[in-house]
Amino acid sequence: MVRAVLVPLCAALVLAGSAVAQTEPSVAASGRGTNLTFAEFDRLVLSRHGETETGHTALRHLLNARVLDVLAKESKLAIGDADVQKRLDQIEKDIAASGQKGGLAAYLKENGVSRATFTEYLRLGLIQETLARRALGIAEPKPVNAEQQELWLDQVMAARGVDYPAAPWTEGIAARCGDVSVSVGAFAEHLRLQLGRETLRDDCFQALLAKRLRPRLPALSDEAVEHAVDAELARRRADFAADPKHQGMTYDQAAAATGIRVESLRDDPAVRAAALAYAWVDVNWGPEGLKRVYQEERALFDGRHGEAYRVRILFLRAAVLKNQLNPRSFEDAERELGLLRAEIHDEADFKRLATTRSEDPPTRDKEGLFDWIARGDERLPADVVSRIFRDGAPIADDQRLIGPVRSTGGVVLAWVGERRAPPSWEVMASHVHRELRKRIMDEALVPADMNTFLDE
Repeated sequence: MVRAVLVPLCAALVLAGSAVAQTEPSVAASGRGTNLTFAEFDRLVLSRHGETETGHTALRHLLNARVLDVLAKESKLAIGDADVQKRLDQIEKDIAASGQKGGLAAYLKENGVSRATFTEYLRLGLIQETLARRALGIAEPKPVNAEQQELWLDQVMAARGVDYPAAPWTEGIAARCGDVSVSVGAFAEHLRLQLGRETLRDDCFQALLAKRLRPRLPALSDEAVEHAVDAELARRRADFAADPKHQGMTYDQAAAATGIRVESLRDDPAVRAAALAYAWVDVNWGPEGLKRVYQEERALFDGRHGEAYRVRILFLRAAVLKNQLNPRSFEDAERELGLLRAEIHDEADFKRLATTRSEDPPTRDKEGLFDWIARGDERLPADVVSRIFRDGAPIADDQRLIGPVRSTGGVVLAWVGERRAPPSWEVMASHVHRELRKRIMDEALVPADMNTFLDE
């Protein structure tokens, strides 16, 4: 309903969303004394998002806006403040009539767009509407719909010649139409307007993390860092290829499908941060160091990655008191599961009942299958886990059915299936290595310690 009252170019900007403050601070982000400049950040934004669908749309909108300004000058068309205010007043009335609370101000806030930005694009939208009306010979008060306006503008731009040079835009131009051009810098700034806050925050965090990890390896040459990046990319490609769901597609092809150029993968901060963390563990710990860490923290690593059992669950929702959202009390659920327990003689019985009676959709759709559960797993009630591992010996067949046991939001029955033996040292060493990588990353930077231009 709201989009119908907006001119096309302005509506496109609002629906895309905006996250950039009108007055930019000096740096894009900072954390623990490390700064990320906008020049660095914009290179990342273009690398990660410039060739995505969002990037292509943002670039087209920006070029359209530049061309409209030129067309207005050529036509001696001036859209003044009074014209814009008149349309703003009409939009406010239409939004109020639609029943949306808070009017235009609330709508802009919800979409993260400043009123100044909206007003500028509204001015450009009025230019587009007026020129399209003139060109198509449509007199007032007959409306010029969005499709007609877009078709007219596309035809005008095609006649003047539209060119979108391929990334990485070495000549500094991202788009052209006749004598009108969009610089790479202007594209990056506009593209930031179209990306969600969480996306921008993650970009900032990854870039800062990579910057903060590099000084942790002062003795590592730049050449050695590049070798570490090569090794990280090789690991990612191998892991991707080993996943059955990726059959028929390579890691590089998947990246390209999301708009990331293969050539830019090695410069992506997520890749570089992972490579630096991997190198840091190798340099500071090595094979013998991993063994020492494992021995010192064996309970932690065995609890997470040691002996495990494949567990299925049957879950019923329950609460202390019955209400509209919870049709049964904990006592009701325990009685109901107690009756079901009497029907379960083997895993096949459990799978059948989990499929038909469980109220946990993700596991119900997999015949109750939950996951591999190790000794330190906290995803299931502690009473279930303690019964699985209570005496240190493999679980007996007559103890595979556990419950009913109260859990968060309900009561659960569990079936303990096949056992997975503790892994080889080679596998456990990879878990220790991963844990140490996580620790050095967290030591370098955590999201809570980061401030970005979004917070100004």
